[in-house]
Amino acid sequence: MSTVLDVFEEATKKVCGEGAIWLRPSPQNFTDALCFEKIDGRIESYVVKNGYVKFWLEVAKLLEARGLTDSDYYKIALSELKLLKERLTREIEEEQELVRLIEGYVR
Repeated sequence: MSTVLDVFEEATKKVCGEGAIWLRPSPQNFTDALCFEKIDGRIESYVVKNGYVKFWLEVAKLLEARGLTDSDYYKIALSELKLLKERLTREIEEEQELVRLIEGYVR
Protein backbone atom coordinates (compact mmCIF):
# COMPACT_ATOMS: atom_id res chain seq x y z
CA MET A 1 0.00 0.00 0.00
CA SER A 2 1.35 3.40 -0.92
CA THR A 3 1.71 6.23 1.52
CA VAL A 4 0.92 9.89 1.07
CA LEU A 5 4.66 10.48 0.73
CA ASP A 6 4.64 8.10 -2.26
CA VAL A 7 1.82 10.13 -3.79
CA PHE A 8 3.75 13.40 -3.43
CA GLU A 9 6.87 11.77 -4.84
CA GLU A 10 4.97 10.29 -7.79
CA ALA A 11 3.25 13.62 -8.53
CA THR A 12 6.60 15.45 -8.37
CA LYS A 13 8.20 13.03 -10.82
CA LYS A 14 5.20 13.22 -13.16
CA VAL A 15 5.33 17.03 -13.27
CA CYS A 16 9.10 17.62 -13.10
CA GLY A 17 10.57 14.46 -14.57
CA GLU A 18 12.04 11.23 -13.27
CA GLY A 19 15.10 12.78 -11.61
CA ALA A 20 13.16 15.35 -9.58
CA ILE A 21 13.43 15.23 -5.82
CA TRP A 22 11.01 18.00 -4.87
CA LEU A 23 9.20 21.10 -6.13
CA ARG A 24 7.74 24.34 -4.87
CA PRO A 25 5.89 27.24 -6.48
CA SER A 26 8.06 29.40 -8.68
CA PRO A 27 8.70 32.86 -7.24
CA GLN A 28 8.14 34.38 -10.71
CA ASN A 29 4.71 32.87 -11.39
CA PHE A 30 2.45 31.18 -8.85
CA THR A 31 1.22 28.57 -11.35
CA ASP A 32 4.69 27.37 -12.33
CA ALA A 33 6.72 24.82 -10.40
CA LEU A 34 10.32 25.31 -9.42
CA CYS A 35 11.66 21.76 -9.63
CA PHE A 36 14.82 20.48 -7.98
CA GLU A 37 17.07 17.65 -9.06
CA LYS A 38 20.36 16.35 -7.68
CA ILE A 39 22.98 16.23 -10.45
CA ASP A 40 26.60 15.30 -9.75
CA GLY A 41 26.14 16.03 -6.05
CA ARG A 42 24.70 19.51 -6.69
CA ILE A 43 21.08 20.58 -6.50
CA GLU A 44 19.92 22.07 -9.80
CA SER A 45 16.60 23.81 -10.30
CA TYR A 46 14.40 24.46 -13.32
CA VAL A 47 10.91 25.81 -13.95
CA VAL A 48 7.98 23.82 -15.34
CA LYS A 49 5.22 26.02 -16.78
CA ASN A 50 1.97 25.52 -14.84
CA GLY A 51 3.72 22.75 -12.93
CA TYR A 52 2.45 23.85 -9.51
CA VAL A 53 -1.16 23.57 -10.69
CA LYS A 54 -0.42 20.23 -12.38
CA PHE A 55 1.24 18.96 -9.18
CA TRP A 56 -1.83 19.58 -7.00
CA LEU A 57 -4.15 18.18 -9.67
CA GLU A 58 -1.99 15.05 -9.81
CA VAL A 59 -1.89 14.75 -6.01
CA ALA A 60 -5.69 14.99 -5.84
CA LYS A 61 -6.11 12.39 -8.62
CA LEU A 62 -3.63 9.97 -7.05
CA LEU A 63 -5.16 10.27 -3.57
CA GLU A 64 -8.62 9.78 -5.04
CA ALA A 65 -7.48 6.72 -7.01
CA ARG A 66 -6.08 5.21 -3.80
CA GLY A 67 -9.30 5.84 -1.88
CA LEU A 68 -7.70 8.47 0.35
CA THR A 69 -10.32 11.18 -0.11
CA ASP A 70 -10.90 11.31 3.66
CA SER A 71 -7.25 12.20 4.33
CA ASP A 72 -6.13 15.65 5.40
CA TYR A 73 -3.77 15.68 2.42
CA TYR A 74 -6.67 15.35 -0.01
CA LYS A 75 -8.34 18.30 1.71
CA ILE A 76 -5.09 20.26 1.45
CA ALA A 77 -4.85 19.43 -2.27
CA LEU A 78 -8.41 20.64 -2.86
CA SER A 79 -7.75 23.77 -0.81
CA GLU A 80 -4.61 24.54 -2.83
CA LEU A 81 -6.50 24.00 -6.09
CA LYS A 82 -9.28 26.31 -4.91
CA LEU A 83 -6.76 29.05 -4.05
CA LEU A 84 -5.01 28.61 -7.39
CA LYS A 85 -8.34 28.82 -9.23
CA GLU A 86 -9.26 32.01 -7.38
CA ARG A 87 -5.90 33.61 -8.16
CA LEU A 88 -6.07 32.56 -11.81
CA THR A 89 -9.62 33.87 -12.12
CA ARG A 90 -8.63 37.21 -10.59
CA GLU A 91 -5.59 37.44 -12.88
CA ILE A 92 -7.68 36.69 -15.97
CA GLU A 93 -10.24 39.33 -14.99
CA GLU A 94 -7.46 41.91 -14.51
CA GLU A 95 -5.98 41.06 -17.90
CA GLN A 96 -9.41 41.30 -19.57
CA GLU A 97 -9.83 44.77 -18.06
CA LEU A 98 -6.46 45.82 -19.50
CA VAL A 99 -7.50 44.51 -22.91
CA ARG A 100 -10.72 46.56 -22.73
CA LEU A 101 -8.71 49.69 -21.82
CA ILE A 102 -6.30 49.09 -24.70
CA GLU A 103 -9.14 48.48 -27.14
CA GLY A 104 -10.46 51.94 -26.26
CA TYR A 105 -7.31 53.41 -27.83
CA VAL A 106 -6.33 50.88 -30.47
CA ARG A 107 -8.80 50.21 -33.22
